[in-house]
Formats: sequence, C-alpha cells, structure tokens
Amino acid sequence: MDLEYVPNPTFQMDTEQTSPTSATITSPVREEDRPEHLTVKEKSGSRRSDHSPSPRTPPVSEKKSKSWYYSSMYPSYKTRRREFRSLFSSVVTESRFVVDYSCAYHKDILHQGRMFVTTNSVCFYSYIFGWENKFVVDWKEVTSITKEKTAIFIPNAVQITTKGNKYFFASFVDRDSSKMMLFRLWQAALANQMLSDEDIEQVIACEYGEGDEDDDEDSECPDTEDEVDSGNPAPSPLPPVTSPSVEPVLATWLSTCEGTTVCDKTFPRPLEQLYRLLYSNDIFYFNFQKERGTTELEIGDWEEVDSGRKVREVSYNMALNNPVGPKECQVKETQTLSQETIENQIYCIETTAENSGVPYADSFSVVTHSCLVDTGNNTTRLLARAEIRFKKDLWGFLREKIETNAWAGIKSYYSSLSLALESYSENAPQQASMQSHQARIARKTSMKSRRD
Repeated sequence: MDLEYVPNPTFQMDTEQTSPTSATITSPVREEDRPEHLTVKEKSGSRRSDHSPSPRTPPVSEKKSKSWYYSSMYPSYKTRRREFRSLFSSVVTESRFVVDYSCAYHKDILHQGRMFVTTNSVCFYSYIFGWENKFVVDWKEVTSITKEKTAIFIPNAVQITTKGNKYFFASFVDRDSSKMMLFRLWQAALANQMLSDEDIEQVIACEYGEGDEDDDEDSECPDTEDEVDSGNPAPSPLPPVTSPSVEPVLATWLSTCEGTTVCDKTFPRPLEQLYRLLYSNDIFYFNFQKERGTTELEIGDWEEVDSGRKVREVSYNMALNNPVGPKECQVKETQTLSQETIENQIYCIETTAENSGVPYADSFSVVTHSCLVDTGNNTTRLLARAEIRFKKDLWGFLREKIETNAWAGIKSYYSSLSLALESYSENAPQQASMQSHQARIARKTSMKSRRD
C-alpha cells in the first residue's frame, strides 16, 4: 500500500486538549489568540506504476508534507526498499536494490504483482486471492531479455529467458524504459562490472525523485523498519519517578499496552504544563495543528463515563497534498483518560483515530497509547506506543502498503511534535511554529556538515 496519511500519533494526525481531572489544568484560549484559519467549535457532549493505496496521516516533515494518498501513488525509494527486504531477506545481503516495477507475471493466468530489480537478480512477488507467487532469477542465469506483446498487439510486455525457463511479464506502464534498465543490469552482471554507486544514485533519482541517502533526519523516534516487522513493543526502561504510588501504574502500563514504541523522550517541562499543551484547549495545540494543515476543529469536553474513566472526541479535516484524488481527509479521534491516572503524577491516555474520505480508510484504525510521567526537577517523560488495527481482511500487498506508510506517518508526527514542544515558549506562543521550523533547518545543517 502506499497511503501516506496518518492521523494523530496513530498516523500522523494527533491532537489533544482540555484537562481531565482538574479545572486548574485547563487554559482556555482567547479568541484573538487563535490562528485565523482554524474554526474551532467546542462540543458539549461528545510515482509512476504504483496504484495501490495505503494509509498514513499527513506527516509534517522538514522537507514537505505528503499525504498518505500521495504516498500510495508515489512511493519513495526507501518504502520500496523496506518492502523488498521484508519479502526477499535472503537476497538482501547479496545485492543492492535498484528499482521496482508494477507488472503481471503470466503463468496460466496473469498474476499482478511487483518486480524488484537488484544488481544481481530480478525478483517478483504477487499475492492474489490467497495465491502467492514469489521467485528470484539470477542475472547470470539469464540468456536473453526481449520485448513482447500481450494479446498479440499490446506492446506492454517483457520476456526474460533462462536455460530452463521463460518468464513473461506484462502490464508495464513504460515497457521500453523498463526493458532498457533490465538489460543494462543484466549486461553489467554478466561482465562482472556492477554499476557504480554514482550510476545507481542517478537511477534512483530518475525513478523516485530522491537519493538513497535522503532521510527523515529530524526523527526523535526509532526507525520503524525493524520494529514494525516485529510488531512487539520495544522494551522501555522504567523512568525515574517521584512517588511510590506511580511505580505500579507505570509498570502496568508498560506491560499491558500493545504496539511499537514510537516516542520515549524527556522534556524540560513540568507534568501539568506538558499535559495542558497536549490535552487541553491551548494555543500550542492550535498552532501545531495549523502547521499541519488542519481545519474545522471540533473539540469535545472530557466526560466521565464509568469508574473514573474520562472520554472526549476531537474531529478535524486534514489537508492532503494530492495531485489527484481527495484533497482532505476527515479524522475522528476518541481519547480515553485511564482510571489509573494519578493527577499531577502520571497520565495515561489512549487515542483511537478513525479516518474517512480516502480509499481503504474504513479498513483500519490507528491506536496510540500515551503516558506522561513526572520525573522530577520540572521534567516530564513522554512515552507512546502505536498499533494499526485492521477491521477488514485485505490482500497481503495492500495490508503491507498501509502499514508501511502508516508507520512512516507516525514517525514523522512524533518528530514534528518533539521539535514543537522543545521550541515552544509560553512568552511567545505565536512564534512556536516558526521556532520549530528554524530548529529543523539548524538540525539538518548540522547533520549535513557532519557527513561532509
């Protein structure tokens, strides 16, 4: 899949506000302080050949915001490389992934899937209605690569021939350029003269519009490439606490909350202040959402439902940067404050984000478990775990795309949130957005100079 939208920490669409247990935490926002383009209503009760969709909330990265839908249509090189590594782990150590093509392998019937091309081999994977096709052809076993036609007259096929087999691939978007690339890599392997790193970088730039070294350098969270595969919560050391009553609550949260750790960071802010910034009607929240392109915010009040649990709803429209398709996605978050919360010491919040208005949005939801813990000396530790819950059975290919782009959105969201929290000033709240932007630029410059 390749959707790139992601609401809340769950996807990259996070939001919060209003204090739960104490009125003293709430800090209402004056009308004149609210960002102009945000309409806030307070509720009282409540790339080329890729056409597979995938979800992820619009990640706010230092480079540019991309929607999950945009990602699905124009996947990045790193997205495809992660997919290749997960499908063909045995090939990864032997060769370098170069490019991928959407095509169909003809064997009795056409099996629509994806061709992954490396410096030493060509790999193909498809999964249709429970039927999986997966194979690897070493370049040195290939005897010829020819242009072919589907149904006699449609020029969209390529045939790769070995001594013992013929592999017929159809449905190429651009057969001629695809065949040229395959032929070039085949000849280089036969001559034992692999393409140089510079040549491969040029191919990647041409096909994906980016370089192999392009990174989300601003991420404060671990790379999800390995974590998402495991699906298990990353072990988090028990943070120092200031009260013995907090220890059992935190230990229970760490042992029971499922998902992958997406943020574990200590901020130089008191617990009540950090909670107010994230979960109350605070100017920081509005500026942060404005920077992410959010409109039509509707914020509900915290309401006690049972046994001390409190719930509120937050809904908004998230702008999508699509060349085609929907221009915005509707997001509805249900935030639940755990009854285990101890005011002024620890807050445990679960956020479930539901999306609508984009393909496959009703097939999954993103759940984020957040824990804010007082660590003393006016510092607070924020821990967050996220998981993607599927509500419908999807083809393996679509499911993988959704997960890949969703995790990318989550990672981008927490990176932006961390920078915003670090740069935010109570004395100049309106400058938080610009300070966050300047912090990202400074960090990228530092990373680049270290590489040089």
